[in-house]
Amino acid sequence: MNNFDEIKMKIEGEEIVFDRDKELSIRDLSADQTRIAAQMSYWGQLQASAESEKIRADTYYRTWRAVNGKKVLDADPKLAEWKVKMELEAMPDFQKLKNGIAQATYNLVVCRTVFDSFRIKANQLQSRGANMRFEMEATGMTTKETPVEVREVKKKTKESKENGTGEVASIGEGDKKSHMKNVFSKK
Repeated sequence: MNNFDEIKMKIEGEEIVFDRDKELSIRDLSADQTRIAAQMSYWGQLQASAESEKIRADTYYRTWRAVNGKKVLDADPKLAEWKVKMELEAMPDFQKLKNGIAQATYNLVVCRTVFDSFRIKANQLQSRGANMRFEMEATGMTTKETPVEVREVKKKTKESKENGTGEVASIGEGDKKSHMKNVFSKK
């Protein structure tokens, strides 16, 4: 087994190196949100390749077993099934083929696990993004990527001060700066 942070495997002849700590931890919310769909797509594709590789490895093994089982039975038709099985398992290629199936299964399970981990990361990113937007709206802040054109804030107008209603008023582009100056200039 590799160290905790790094996974190495070969799928369809391609060397795959995956750093769990680097790829699955959330370091930069915006950058991670931008990349998560592509990462999930990539690992979904790797999962499909690993599944295909596992099926091919199993098919190759079954064909090998059938061909060699027939040869063993042709040599001695009265051989018991367990003896045929033992002879097949004693052949040099048997262990190589079974190891190939085991490696293909390992690759498939790792790809599924990484994909599921990215799904969890996507949910965490969505949750953190929602919390951040809520906090920004609560404080009246905006991000440069998504400026707020018009927002509703509690603002006491002259009329509301006079009648004490504290009505919600819309703040448009023109009076945002003056409103923020009023908010931060009050002590």
